[in-house]
Amino acid sequence: LAAEAEAMGYPVLVKAAAGGGGRGMRVVRSTGEIKEAITSAMREAKSAFGSDFLLIEKYLDASKHVEIQIFGDKHGRVSHLFERDCSVQRRHQKVLEESPCPVMHPALRERMTRAAEEIGQLIGYVGAGTVEFLVDCSKPGPPQDFYFLEVNTRLQVEHPVTESVTGLDLVECQLRVAEGCTLEECGILKAVAAGPQGWAVECRLCAEDPNQDFAPSCGKVLNWVPGNLPSVRYDYGVTSGSTISVYYDPMIAKIIARGANRTEALRALVAALESTSLLGVRSNQRFLLQALQHPDFVGGAFTTGFIGQNAAHWVSSNAAQTAAAKEELLLVALAFDWKMNVKSQTQLRSLPSGWRNCRGWRKQQKVYRWEGDPEEAGNTVVEYSMIGDHWEKSQIIEAFVGGQPAGTVEVMKVCGEWFNDSTGDQGALVVAIINGIQRTYQVAREASSKTLWIQCPAGGAFTIHQVHRLGESSLDDEAESGYVAPMPARVLQLMVPNGAEVKKDDALMSIESMKMESVIKARSDGVVSFHVKEGDVVDAGSTLLAVQGKE
Repeated sequence: LAAEAEAMGYPVLVKAAAGGGGRGMRVVRSTGEIKEAITSAMREAKSAFGSDFLLIEKYLDASKHVEIQIFGDKHGRVSHLFERDCSVQRRHQKVLEESPCPVMHPALRERMTRAAEEIGQLIGYVGAGTVEFLVDCSKPGPPQDFYFLEVNTRLQVEHPVTESVTGLDLVECQLRVAEGCTLEECGILKAVAAGPQGWAVECRLCAEDPNQDFAPSCGKVLNWVPGNLPSVRYDYGVTSGSTISVYYDPMIAKIIARGANRTEALRALVAALESTSLLGVRSNQRFLLQALQHPDFVGGAFTTGFIGQNAAHWVSSNAAQTAAAKEELLLVALAFDWKMNVKSQTQLRSLPSGWRNCRGWRKQQKVYRWEGDPEEAGNTVVEYSMIGDHWEKSQIIEAFVGGQPAGTVEVMKVCGEWFNDSTGDQGALVVAIINGIQRTYQVAREASSKTLWIQCPAGGAFTIHQVHRLGESSLDDEAESGYVAPMPARVLQLMVPNGAEVKKDDALMSIESMKMESVIKARSDGVVSFHVKEGDVVDAGSTLLAVQGKE
């Protein structure tokens, strides 16, 4: 493979021959990377598919991943069902898919669909399949050149977008073809003659952390509420209380939106994501919203490098969204905590906490730490007191964040409360007026970690850690410099010797979870000490290694 890579010229793509989904796939850009890429790809392919056989092919930086849906019957007929654009990918796995392709033109569609049908005819294909191509977008003007990738002999995850623009049930078509029906009897030829009807876009909502290179996430789903829009379809297999384990793909749901045109479909999908509540596990929900509204994606000229090329944009957008939401969601956390405390009172329940008969209300205090903020230094003190005497109908709370006025919160309604007797987890739908604007929030409290999960009205969940107001024990130096497993995982390889001096961004260890391999890199210069050995299976939160700064 290394010799073929040299002969072919870099960059190349090394990938598993026995499967897809981005597993066992590596982009290699230089001779110095090829050996490690092959070793890592073989290991991941063996784990995921039971075979470490690899293929190598030329890698195109400026290309679109466009696939053609085909159907073959038992009477020798093969037909296409138009194309899907699957170019938005992370870890070489699709994230957003749509049909039609936004840069497709009639001449290119004719050539690509004819090529797909000819491939199906050559192999005597029967049933549903997908012929995948790369479309070269490196030249100015409409794309003309395309290159064969592979045939997937099954329905794809993204097949609902084809169903949306053809009006067909592809699973039903598969069964009817298996019974011996012709493509005409299945309605496939009629759908082809009519052409694509409208536009459809699908996103994959996954339990993963975009801030950690899309590393899979696992845990308990505290709250799952899909949106309810007439032009949107949800395919999912979770409910509130489900556990996302390390043994399966991290995809939680597919959300498919349809519109008369691409603009309508995108608008519907954004609205669906904004109205979907997923609390308890980290997800790519906010990232999907950012991607769907990015100018390059809206313009349609994006390529397979879309996510990587806009890495700085995702970081700045996430930081801006977090900063904008921080104070508002601290007030939501305060309102939820206050209401839950009132409900838990066993004495004088008609008098809210904090009331005094001598001078009315006194200021009370909560301490929170925002997601990602450091221990203690990141703690935020929220002081609050009640305004007025009408707590029977609503409660108006005046709040101060970090000693500065943060405005008022009027709790209009808390409904749909739930409580898990075995874990102590609880949650509710909170309707509140914050500084004059009424909004609705899904809130869940995870008892074991003292963490509040809050679904933002603009879409996506934020986490806020509740800190005991008397303080928490600080971590020792080793824990502060430690690296912990984000989920249950298996240690694959220690990539430097124990006790070695390392530089920031050096690769230290590879671990595997959800059949995906991740590399842990040094966050700073120092000396590495490993707490595990190769082959160990560790729980989430286990310390894997530490990097101590040199004296």
